[in-house]
Amino acid sequence: MQNLFIEFLPPWVETGLQPAFYDKESGTILQQVSRMYAKMNQIIKSVNDLNKYTHDTIEEYIAKFVELTEYVDNYFDNLDIQTEVDNKLDEMYEDGQLADMVAQYLQLAGVLAYDTIADMAGAENLVAGSIARVLGNSSYATGDGAFYRVRALINTDVVDGVNLVALTEAPTLVAERIPDGNLNSAVTTLNGRIDDIVNEKVLMIGDSYGVGTTYGGETVGWCDRVKTMMGLADADYTKLVEGGSGFRGTGLAGHTFLTLLQANIDNITNKDKYKKIIVCGGCNDVWYTSEQINEYIVAFVTYCKAQFPNAKIYVGMIGNFGGFATTDATNRSNLNKYVVRAYQNIMALGGLYLNGVEYIMHDYKSFMSDDNTHPNDLGYHWVASGIYNAIETGATTYRSEMEGSIINFSNVQDTTFNIDNRVCDGATEFNMPSYCQVTFTSPQTIGAKYNLGDIKFSAYRPNNDPVCIPISYYLQTNANPITYFGGRGMLVLNNDGTITLEGDILKNDGSAYLEVQNVTGIGFMQTSFTALTAQC
Repeated sequence: MQNLFIEFLPPWVETGLQPAFYDKESGTILQQVSRMYAKMNQIIKSVNDLNKYTHDTIEEYIAKFVELTEYVDNYFDNLDIQTEVDNKLDEMYEDGQLADMVAQYLQLAGVLAYDTIADMAGAENLVAGSIARVLGNSSYATGDGAFYRVRALINTDVVDGVNLVALTEAPTLVAERIPDGNLNSAVTTLNGRIDDIVNEKVLMIGDSYGVGTTYGGETVGWCDRVKTMMGLADADYTKLVEGGSGFRGTGLAGHTFLTLLQANIDNITNKDKYKKIIVCGGCNDVWYTSEQINEYIVAFVTYCKAQFPNAKIYVGMIGNFGGFATTDATNRSNLNKYVVRAYQNIMALGGLYLNGVEYIMHDYKSFMSDDNTHPNDLGYHWVASGIYNAIETGATTYRSEMEGSIINFSNVQDTTFNIDNRVCDGATEFNMPSYCQVTFTSPQTIGAKYNLGDIKFSAYRPNNDPVCIPISYYLQTNANPITYFGGRGMLVLNNDGTITLEGDILKNDGSAYLEVQNVTGIGFMQTSFTALTAQC
């Protein structure tokens, strides 16, 4: 009996030593102790019944048993479960058990994809119940793939290599094509849409603003800046730009926007992948009426719809002129009267107009380069930002910072009095808070003419409604009736001491005119022009 007991107990129990590890083949500590409890009870019962062992011997074994019990209790009370788990995971990683378990899980739970049927047939990781997807029968690019379910081979199966495929590495299994046509069709459609989103292509067409022309050289034009803002890869972006071009206007190489596209159409591949065509210009169409420009826009849209069936066309008028010359004023008027209207007609043709971008270059002081036609680098940044915002949100808003001008001079005769060029967008107000001190150097003022020069103003709206700019001249006495004038004006000091104005009357031609209020006075030895406030 004693031999049986000693043979069963591990050496550390009989000697009273605490174990540094347990025998894995015999089970966990808890399993060994459970069996030990049962065996000890059997032994004690046998000893008591047979009384073959001395009292001291029994007490010795009982003491060892109590010691073992206390150790086990203490072990589990102080066991760091997380450490034990981490140690076990490390052990499983080192001997490869963990990798095998992960691989097996992926085989059973994943949907595995293969380029071709042959690739699936030779796969080593398919098990019964696996779902596999084949991209194409003979090539991944053919688009005739399907889903398969792996199952056991049965006697009645007819393996045809398409609907039922034998698995080389698993002879007892076959991959059966899932016959749900709707599923395969839906997945194919979904993948196509995902591909369209991920690989969306964009075409941008422009004039010198697209090139990046500025005074004295070039910078980055709006096209490349918008490309960066949209996060487009080079392969998904096509830029066609030519200085001087427009929908109707011809560029340096003789192209309009349409003929520029036609000249390069053979170099553009995957036209069905293009989702946006963005066209911005304006300055080179100022010599034409809205009807003349629109005729060319219709031809452009018709051609694009045939070549790029999935593309939306976006059009923006971004040009402006910042000079003081009469031609600049005329061009500004034509941009608003004719060009903006023609470009906005894209909406009637199924496209989208980039609302608000026409106002960005009205901030001549901040954004115009010294050639008074092209933006500076900051201007190009804001033009591109406006285009991007209008595409993403439907419109862009830019409120120009209008600063007051202080004009001081001592002799107004033959002096050009230029009011800063500004263009209002229907919500902008600018003020000249200072007055202009005028000192007449000649005592002989009666009967003289004092040239106010060209009243340099631009205050247009994109319609034919005139813009009224009130200017107050506070001199000294005698109020004259309100007079409207514009263009080149003369302040006439009459012999009778009154003041009259001479100039071309411009009222209803769509450009600005001036409303002169409360003109007074005789005795012009010292006088002043008060603050000018414009609201349009």
